[in-house]
Amino acid sequence: MSSAQTPANVRLYHGTDIISATDILQNGLNEQQAIIAGGDGHFWATTDAAYCNWYAKPARLEFDLPQAVLQDLLSKPFMVNHVEPGDNYDFYPASFSILNAEMTNKRIVSVT
Repeated sequence: MSSAQTPANVRLYHGTDIISATDILQNGLNEQQAIIAGGDGHFWATTDAAYCNWYAKPARLEFDLPQAVLQDLLSKPFMVNHVEPGDNYDFYPASFSILNAEMTNKRIVSVT
C-alpha cells in the first residue's frame, strides 16, 4: 500500500482543464471559479483515476484527504453527497474551506 493510500487518507481525483487545475492547486476551491469554468459551483471528485480520466480535459487534479475529514463531511447536511456507482463525491461549496485546509499531496497530471 502506498503512503498516499493509507487507511488514514483517501486519494481523490478531479478531472478538469489545466487552467482550472492550476487555479485550484494555487488558490484552493472557489464556488465562483467553478461556475465560471462551466460547472454548477460544486466540486466533483472520485477515488477511481480511470473514471476521472473520462472527465479530464486534459488534466487530472489529485490529492489526499484524511478519511476522518471525509466521513465528517458525509455526516453533515449540504457538505458532500456520496454518488453511486463507485466512490464519487459531489462536494458542496459549504465544504470548500474545509477541503482547502485539509487537502494534501496535491498534483496535476496530464491525461491524454
